[in-house]
Amino acid sequence: MKKCPHCNKVLMASILPQCSWCGGDLKENELRNSKEEILEQWEKKKNEIEYQKKIKQHGEDVKKSFEESIRRRI
Repeated sequence: MKKCPHCNKVLMASILPQCSWCGGDLKENELRNSKEEILEQWEKKKNEIEYQKKIKQHGEDVKKSFEESIRRRI
């Protein structure tokens, strides 16, 4: 748990290089882990959304193919 060197409060995750409590400037190494974690979470969420879209599209394609196959048999 990292603390702000200016106000001594626990730092919240932020992309901006400043304390969310007092607005004091933070060095890159004081913020680095939080920034990387946020970016990793965004990337994972983006990949998860893309994966869900692909699964949904695949399901629709399978359903369409199945329905066409049934129509041809009737």
